[in-house]
Amino acid sequence: MINFGQTCNTSGYFWRPDLPAEKHIGTLDFSTQNGIQLTLMEYVSNGCISKCALFPDHLCLYGYVLGLGYITLCGCHSQGGISDISIDSYYSELFFVDCM
Repeated sequence: MINFGQTCNTSGYFWRPDLPAEKHIGTLDFSTQNGIQLTLMEYVSNGCISKCALFPDHLCLYGYVLGLGYITLCGCHSQGGISDISIDSYYSELFFVDCM
């Protein structure tokens, strides 16, 4: 069980309600100082960045998180992404979440 009064980091997968088949690996962080943050990771092959900006600001995201089970994240605000474009790399995108 997660204690929301302490800093916690847990992993899971997340998806948009309108695209349930497209699941993305990510980590969900809780802290009293920063609130709820979600970082999503996407594998980018052959230097293709067409999947970047996984979820531009989205009102709601669904997820399955270890220790919590199925969750709904409301008010997800993208803080932009970071990519290391090479032959094979990863793209990550950070979100601040209003409530869960």
